[in-house]
Amino acid sequence: MNKYDEYMDEECIAFCDALNELPGVETFESCCGHYKEPYHIFFRCKDFVSLAILARAFDRRYCVSDIGWEVLADTLDTTPVYNFWLRSKGVFKNKEHLMADIEKRIEDIKYWSQDKFKEHFKA
Repeated sequence: MNKYDEYMDEECIAFCDALNELPGVETFESCCGHYKEPYHIFFRCKDFVSLAILARAFDRRYCVSDIGWEVLADTLDTTPVYNFWLRSKGVFKNKEHLMADIEKRIEDIKYWSQDKFKEHFKA
């Protein structure tokens, strides 16, 4: 389990842990949205296969969610670094709604991370 500061939203911990388990992925900011704003996690990714896994796990063809999710790339002008932003397209109604969706997203990441898909995601 990763260690986070006291400001980390409890609803983000398991999701950030799952992302940080992927090779080359490092989360650095998150917010559950507090049922008023979309949920989001910012991360860096230095591994193309891990990025491909996330792209597949959140692809609208495979990601079954009444909220919807997207993965966006964010470039920096000062360094050749790409950061990524994973966010819900909508707002969760309550903690139960949020946690049920997050649990499914973690299952999707684990599913697409299986060894049987490794060749599929190689560039």
